[in-house]
Amino acid sequence: MTNIFKHDPFRPVLSMLLGEAFSLCVFAFNCHLNVVPIADQLNRPTSDRLRKISARVNIFQWLFYSLIGVTGHFRVNMKHASLTG
Repeated sequence: MTNIFKHDPFRPVLSMLLGEAFSLCVFAFNCHLNVVPIADQLNRPTSDRLRKISARVNIFQWLFYSLIGVTGHFRVNMKHASLTG
């Protein structure tokens, strides 16, 4: 495995992990394809209700993924600080 912690964490680094990151992004995108079939199952699928549901789902996902990103950033920085002394 490539040691990504020897570099500046704010400078992009091309490594063998790029393929793994891309596959995770593709998987995450494909998991969101079930929104349209669910919209068809609503009792009263008006455009206002669909817009409201879409906005709430996007806000929730943004908060959730932001939490994951921030905690991952702090974890990498803590590992980077412990490796450099």
